[in-house]
Amino acid sequence: MFRAFVNERLAAAAGEIRALFEKTRAECEEELRRSQDQNRRKQRLLEKILSPRVVLVRARVQTPPTRIKEEPEEEELPMETEADGENHHHQVQSRSTKVSAQNKSAPETSATKPYSCEACEIKFADLSTLTRHRRTHTREKPYHCLTCQKTFALKSYLDTHRRTHTGEKPYSCEVCEIKFADLSTLTRHRRTHTGEKPYHCLTCQKTFAQKSNLDTHRRTHTGEKPYSCEVCEMKFAELSTLTTHRRTHTGDKPYHCLTCQKTFARKSALDDHRRTHTKEKPYSCQVCEKKFRHRSALTTHRRTHTGEKPYSCEVCEIKFADLSTLTKHKTTHTGEKPYSCLVCKKRFCESKQEPINITKMVKLKNAG
Repeated sequence: MFRAFVNERLAAAAGEIRALFEKTRAECEEELRRSQDQNRRKQRLLEKILSPRVVLVRARVQTPPTRIKEEPEEEELPMETEADGENHHHQVQSRSTKVSAQNKSAPETSATKPYSCEACEIKFADLSTLTRHRRTHTREKPYHCLTCQKTFALKSYLDTHRRTHTGEKPYSCEVCEIKFADLSTLTRHRRTHTGEKPYHCLTCQKTFAQKSNLDTHRRTHTGEKPYSCEVCEMKFAELSTLTTHRRTHTGDKPYHCLTCQKTFARKSALDDHRRTHTKEKPYSCQVCEKKFRHRSALTTHRRTHTGEKPYSCEVCEIKFADLSTLTKHKTTHTGEKPYSCLVCKKRFCESKQEPINITKMVKLKNAG
């Protein structure tokens, strides 16, 4: 019997491996096809850029045009990291503000920005900036790390990356003296002191301190879920949520309590658990000042003051303040009794009825 069970499991595993192999092969073929299409587009673009028909003409003017100094890292290029992306967004906004202030009365002409991109027609004040911009189309990354061979489109990105190897942190906060490896991270950190939130949603006007948080928030309006699980194909709006979800398949529990060594799949679950040891209750009601260990318990409690009942039964439309009460109510329609007595095996629709039943059984035995 055991051998038959083993053979059955091996056959099932072989079937799963075969299906996974076919899926992986199909994905590789699709990736190869997309890569070939992308290479062809790059080749056509390079041919267009390097065409001898392209002529750059500088207009003749009596006085030299005012030139705005643009640092390499301010060029709009594919961002290597989320931090670089946010830094670029902030820098471009600052640069645009400065340019508009200095040239409010002077209209933009070909004399101020004589160099234009052949692919998207964006104009630039100098040739070096145009050269860097072209890499957004060609995906060229001429700067590479001598330690790990990773490549970058801008030298400033390479300089920042090198610090991951050297451990250098040249930027420090003037308030708390925490040090950082790049200026963009320091800029974001400063907002924890100033409370500045420069990124705002155009739909609901909500503001954010980081661009990545704004990008995630926008998906609450668009419904976009770009991250999908490779096992069950469930989709998520945030990468961190997908990472946590994957642990339901792998069983990974990387967070452990230093007091009792219990492990958890989510850090928030560990934080909640720690309070069972510390007895801390950090969440308090603003109306009655009652304290709670978990934020969800406070949210449910607030409804006793507001009268809000967001959960309703699909059968009788009775409303409830919390989901657990609705779940128990549904058993009155289904007749389900998921809880059983450990002594007599009698079943109940609510867990709190079981201890009552056990108490009765103990009293009967003592009487007998």
